[in-house]
Amino acid sequence: MLNSNLSIPHSSHHGLTQTENMRIVEIYRTNIQNNKDADKVIRSLLTLYPTCKINFDLEDEENILRIETSSFEIEADSTINYMVGLGYNCERIE
Repeated sequence: MLNSNLSIPHSSHHGLTQTENMRIVEIYRTNIQNNKDADKVIRSLLTLYPTCKINFDLEDEENILRIETSSFEIEADSTINYMVGLGYNCERIE
């Protein structure tokens, strides 16, 4: 799982403060081949993860699915099982 800490510490006259915004991105290898299927899968996955940012990179040879959130941990096994239930291959890339 790719975690990127997007926190930016900033200073003021009253001392140092820090704001933390943790993003969690899960990346999967799929067999999605076209935009029509990708759009269908994104709409379906949004019912499972309505607050997530979900997209595909079909130009990548592994037809990458990315699911990004800042509010909760994504259940990789649930995502994989859901994709398999839709009839697609899906493998988490670590």
